[in-house]
Amino acid sequence: KRKDDVIPDLIGLLYSGTLYEKTGACQALIHLKNRAAPAVDTLIEKLNEEDLWLRIKAAEALCGVGQPAMKALPQLLNMMILS
Repeated sequence: KRKDDVIPDLIGLLYSGTLYEKTGACQALIHLKNRAAPAVDTLIEKLNEEDLWLRIKAAEALCGVGQPAMKALPQLLNMMILS
């Protein structure tokens, strides 16, 4: 509910944090919903991570963003087909 701009910090965690920090950053972005739009490109990159749970959390965060995350749709659909 806070209005602080934490998106840059969360994006930083997605790049340099531990697995737990990356997953936590995704969880925070899920709660930020459309305010997380600046993190879309980074979240799309995380769809290719080795850790399954991180990929799931990144996909969940993208779903919460809404329209700005539509560019991830082809990759998400492809992931569903190949699994």
